[in-house]
Amino acid sequence: MKLQLTFTFFLLTVIAYAQTHEIADKFWEEAEEASKQKDYPKAAELYERAVIAEKACSDPRLEDLYLSLVNASYYFGQMENYEKAIELRKEVITLCETLYGREHENYGLNIGWLAFYYEKTNQSSNALSLYIKALENTEKSLGKQHENYGNYLNNLANSYKSLDQFDKALPLYIEALENTEKSLGKQHERYGNYLNNLGVLYHVMNEYDKALPLYIEALENTEKSLGKQHERYGTLLNNLAN
Repeated sequence: MKLQLTFTFFLLTVIAYAQTHEIADKFWEEAEEASKQKDYPKAAELYERAVIAEKACSDPRLEDLYLSLVNASYYFGQMENYEKAIELRKEVITLCETLYGREHENYGLNIGWLAFYYEKTNQSSNALSLYIKALENTEKSLGKQHENYGNYLNNLANSYKSLDQFDKALPLYIEALENTEKSLGKQHERYGNYLNNLGVLYHVMNEYDKALPLYIEALENTEKSLGKQHERYGTLLNNLAN
């Protein structure tokens, strides 16, 4: 009798385990479909449900949980619900450290996303320290020639600029531009964006003679890479006029 009860309990546990994973997988599949349809609110909700279902498992699949958390954070960020994105991204970072360690490129990538969300919520000091960590991680895991390294140089410069530390922002913007020219090429839209960022910095430093050619080149780049109808083209026209 005791053996039968033990087996029954084991069988029920296996069934519950499988059902819970099936629920998590179902939410994941629905979230993937919503993301393809660019229905970000629905995607965010479904990815979060996948997270909750996976956590409910007695033995959660950590890599699946990690991916669901990553996507949930991303789509809440796309909706500009940055507080929720921050909350989830912190969970991502903790789990990423467990799965891959702090030296892995994924760790730096997630640190960078958290910094970005802090920047969006006007927490520049928090963003600054995290961008420095992301930059250090990327240099070790991917190398200084990688495009991600240039991206973090630019983001770190943005943080310094928002704190009015222009002397620290300037060399970072220049290095970010050089990195992007080598890693992506001058025709890439990111190169045009970084040209504009450097131009804006020179502008606020009242060095208009240096800002002007950068604005012009950024405008030409954006026209070719994104088109005249893109909102960034309008922003650059405004910068040039000012």
